[in-house]
Amino acid sequence: MENDSQTINVDLTYIDHLANGDQDLKKTLVVSVIEDLPLEMIKLKDCFEEKDVEGYYKVAHKLKTTYAYVGLKENKIVHNALERYKKDGTFEFDTSIFPDLLQIGEDTVMQLRKIYPEVSI
Repeated sequence: MENDSQTINVDLTYIDHLANGDQDLKKTLVVSVIEDLPLEMIKLKDCFEEKDVEGYYKVAHKLKTTYAYVGLKENKIVHNALERYKKDGTFEFDTSIFPDLLQIGEDTVMQLRKIYPEVSI
């Protein structure tokens, strides 16, 4: 995999900015990512495999926000997997990227759990 768990660096700068010093809000946002990311990744994979373009677009849109929260929006694998639409309106289905994308999701959750070990889901 191009980006293994050692190279995934969660960055909470954006969440810090949103929370504006409110540690409870920061924790709420991080917990939301920990809870939602695995479920959204499963939905995305299902839409991808079913070639459900509309469903994929909706889930990918939500994931782009989630990955922005943790500083991974510009990660090459994440970006390539979530930006499947071409300028001409066609949609590219390439499931080969999913193992790496799923691993990034798992690594992201693991890193967030290290930051907030008291969160159990």
